[in-house]
Amino acid sequence: MFKSSDKIFIELELLEQYAHVAPLKAVKIIERIEGFKKPFKTKIIHIKGFGKIKDKSHDDILLKCIATLNKIRYLETKKVFNLLVKLNLHSNEKITSESIKTLEHLSKYDLFVLRQVGYIVQKTILDELEHWGDQKIKKNIEVVFVIAREFLEPIFEGQSMPDYQTLQIQSGPLVVSDELKEIRKRTILIIERAYLLASTLNMKVKAIQVSRTATEPPHSHLYGDDVEQMIVEDTKAVIGFYLKILAEADNELIQDIEEQKIWLVKRFDKKLSEEIKELDEAIRSNASYDMFRVFVGYDGRLDPDYDFNRDRETRSKKIHEFIGKITETYFEQWREKILSVVKNYSATDPGGYGYFETFLIELGKKKSKFAILLLKNLKNDFNKNYI
Repeated sequence: MFKSSDKIFIELELLEQYAHVAPLKAVKIIERIEGFKKPFKTKIIHIKGFGKIKDKSHDDILLKCIATLNKIRYLETKKVFNLLVKLNLHSNEKITSESIKTLEHLSKYDLFVLRQVGYIVQKTILDELEHWGDQKIKKNIEVVFVIAREFLEPIFEGQSMPDYQTLQIQSGPLVVSDELKEIRKRTILIIERAYLLASTLNMKVKAIQVSRTATEPPHSHLYGDDVEQMIVEDTKAVIGFYLKILAEADNELIQDIEEQKIWLVKRFDKKLSEEIKELDEAIRSNASYDMFRVFVGYDGRLDPDYDFNRDRETRSKKIHEFIGKITETYFEQWREKILSVVKNYSATDPGGYGYFETFLIELGKKKSKFAILLLKNLKNDFNKNYI
């Protein structure tokens, strides 16, 4: 055992420089440090004329370990990946941040790595993720989404220095192959699994956002028909994912999916007309969401042409239509619909509820008896569950 944390840090700095020579030994050293049950204590030395000088902290040592793992990420991919996943659960936000950045770096399609070993890095990570149990996925769901986003990006990147004065940066669309197609399909399935295991609305939203990456072509790059066809097939898989979850999805998630559908219509209407039509019908069939989409969200978000004025007029008209239909006879049904609108109020952007506030004001003016009855019945439920 080293005498001080400073000495450990100094030796880790040396290890970082030469870890590529013996990557397995470097991993074993870091595994030992990560596995210490008691963190290194920081010693404070008083030096005359300089005051207090602190040794490196345990967190400083772990950050140096992450930097070393980054240097050997392609040499011991499986072990490096598992260590970074463990470090990502640390209580120190800087350690969590650096581990996530390194995992993101590890997952990218690097041109020079692809030339040497193909997709072995991505396949190794996927093998690990697919063997995770439900609890491990729930515990590391942010890691899953970071990796999935990189795996669904259709481009490679690469940096090289031909000489000490020149830095070359290259990027372009990936070459389509059966291996790449399989990686993308497996990734979409992992996102679907993570969504089903997600315990919060925020994590479910992230799953949908990450899945969109599979539908996006390379930006700022020319690409061939093979890339286009790959993205079309992956978009079918993503639409299939949406169709599976729509029946049980919260309104906020359906709204995200509808927003994505607008883009899909513009991008794939001719190639995926049947799939998009089925998705549109599934969205429209949800009576509860029909009210939510009017009351919640900013103008233009769900307009096919993002026409703010037209959307404002349409939603204002709809509010009056809803108020006209409301009767005390069907009080309970309307109560349930309104509750569904505010179900996730505390977990979302309050600014998006402007039209709901307008609805309540107009309801009070035109159907005051119904509004008073509604307030009396909603007060307890709303305070307990939605604020």
